[in-house]
Amino acid sequence: MQKTIYVLLAFSLLFSVAPLPSSVLANEATEAPAQMDVYSDSEGKEVLQTISSEMEFTLLKSGTEFSKISFLDSESNESIVGYLSNLNIHSLSTRENTETTIPSLPKDEKTETQQKASSVSSLKKATLAPATATIKGVALKSPTNIYETNNTSSNVLKSYAQGTLLTYSESSYSNFYQATVYVNGVAMTGYIYKNDVELPVSNPQNIKGVAIKNPTVIYAKASAESKGIKTYAQGSNLTYKPYINGWYQATVYINSKAVAGYINAKDVTVPTTSPIAQKGIGLAAPTAVYAKASETAKILKKYVQGSILSSETYIAGWSKATVTINGKKNTGYIKEADLQPLLADRGESGKGIGLVQPTAIYTKAAESSKVLKTYAQGTVLQYKTLSEDWNEATVYVNGKETTGYLKTKDLEDAWSSSQILKGFALKSPTNIYSKAAVNSKVLKTYKMRTVLSYRELSANWFECTVTVNGKKVTGYIHANDVKGVSYYDLSIDQAVAMQMKVNPQTDSSGSWKTATAVQTEYYLNPTNFLQTTSSFYQFLDLSSVAGTNASELNSTVLKNKGILSGQASSFISAAKTYGINEIYLISHALLETGHGNSALANGIVVSSIDGKAVTPKKVYNMYGIGAIDKCPEQCGSEYAYKAGWFTPEAAVIGGAQFIGNGYINAGQNTLYKMRWNPEKMVANGYATHQYASDIGWAVKQTVQIANMYSQLSKYNLTLEIPNYLNNN
Repeated sequence: MQKTIYVLLAFSLLFSVAPLPSSVLANEATEAPAQMDVYSDSEGKEVLQTISSEMEFTLLKSGTEFSKISFLDSESNESIVGYLSNLNIHSLSTRENTETTIPSLPKDEKTETQQKASSVSSLKKATLAPATATIKGVALKSPTNIYETNNTSSNVLKSYAQGTLLTYSESSYSNFYQATVYVNGVAMTGYIYKNDVELPVSNPQNIKGVAIKNPTVIYAKASAESKGIKTYAQGSNLTYKPYINGWYQATVYINSKAVAGYINAKDVTVPTTSPIAQKGIGLAAPTAVYAKASETAKILKKYVQGSILSSETYIAGWSKATVTINGKKNTGYIKEADLQPLLADRGESGKGIGLVQPTAIYTKAAESSKVLKTYAQGTVLQYKTLSEDWNEATVYVNGKETTGYLKTKDLEDAWSSSQILKGFALKSPTNIYSKAAVNSKVLKTYKMRTVLSYRELSANWFECTVTVNGKKVTGYIHANDVKGVSYYDLSIDQAVAMQMKVNPQTDSSGSWKTATAVQTEYYLNPTNFLQTTSSFYQFLDLSSVAGTNASELNSTVLKNKGILSGQASSFISAAKTYGINEIYLISHALLETGHGNSALANGIVVSSIDGKAVTPKKVYNMYGIGAIDKCPEQCGSEYAYKAGWFTPEAAVIGGAQFIGNGYINAGQNTLYKMRWNPEKMVANGYATHQYASDIGWAVKQTVQIANMYSQLSKYNLTLEIPNYLNNN
């Protein structure tokens, strides 16, 4: 150490004393490095030679960041001139626990210059901050300021680039550190705001990661504003250590020399430590396996679109795979976007209906691959699940069993059901098809309202068995062509027992009395009513619009019906608005108004409500709503006034809402369900919310409805027949 100090003082003797450059931070002084780089230029771009910190050198000229020196090369014995970092010079001159000494010189060589050097040495000792426990931290802000006082609004003594490693110590102020800086050669105490620096991680452990930026830069400091000292290709495997928040520290080699650099944490990622084996379908044409996890990397191997590839999880967006090239195994990488993962439950058996004409089976899971076999639209196909978009199917080509692939979107999901359903043919005729496609051959036809038996196949198709030329054949019915019955988890005997507890009534003997269990069972059991009779209309779905023609209704059903004549458009509008069959609405209105002739229907002037005077207005009530036995006209008209039914049309449409809300739109959408409410019997275990106690009420309403339908040529008829346990 004494040699080095001697050289520094020798410089003082030669040039008088020149202060160290102001860029040197006093508290950055650390133990001098064992080796120091000497550069060929004053900017530190090219290393000339590396020397020992114990080597003697002469300081020739002071610079801002690098100073010019000369030293004797031990090998060539020649004097070499170069540039040394001021930080290295400063660390040599301020080594801890080392005093600056002036070597003895002959008395006759003591001069005024030496005395100046001695006084400068004393000045240095006086201006340096006293030894305290030092802290090393990294500048976070750009720039990071050293303030004159413990206030960020005070003068800035000095600024350092983001990422610079600074040395400082604790101060008496809780939010500030203390540091010594040189300003114009004079040591001064300044303050660093604590939020502006961060301590590096202590005892950091190596991390093996992957470069995800293209390219990934290694910086000279922990700052993206600093110089990039090296770059790596995207996908490169890198080793680094935690440094500060958002930054890693890495050792890189530049001109065969190890140098510390810094990596932005956003530019790297860590592979999963628990990779999961997986398989996927190659989506790209072709699907590439890369040498690195980057599209810019070399392609090791290509696979045809639709190939099933094995890999394992690696990093976000990439999987790792092993490929064989020239008989040698290589590690490669596949973009996750180029793979569709196979389902976790792949291999489960399923069946579906071919939706396209024809439905193709491919050699690979790609539409661009060769077609192995085709099937007519509507064919029911068996398969095993594979991925979200593809299924695996076994087909026979030239008598040989072959694995092929079937697009999921080319299939309608089908299922197996052993339950026999019953329903009514809705069309005239209703077709039974040879395949589940309306363009397939028709095996057989049935008249509208024929009761058919079938099994569920898919959302749009039923499967049935029909006899053609004496032979049983599987056929298919479109779901829009039949209306199924409603199934209840209740036996007829159980239902009768529940009904008997609520005192059912009958007028079969000419007067009202409690019905017997036998009488109740007759009306409760749907199988007692034939589809060819008017009583079958008790199963009419009242929530389905009949789709009638206004002109035809006015000329038939509503002809000569008093104030209801010509009101077909109002009834159709009410049906569409509130989801109620218009034939039922007309039937209800005809019954309540005496075929359009009642006083309520033809209008009553109301001048008071609940005994209070109101503006006199004429009101209409077409369904007898609010009209009770003790005051039919007054109560019914006051209800109409409150409802705002001041025209016949308003009464028809407004009253429909009341009718729908009470029963139809609450789920009791047939006359049968309004009377018996089987759903509540199943849900509650007892009979409740029934429109009437008369066991024959539902059947009695059907005569007029059947008569009205018989007068029409254009209408829709939707039926819903209940079915009880053991009641097929």
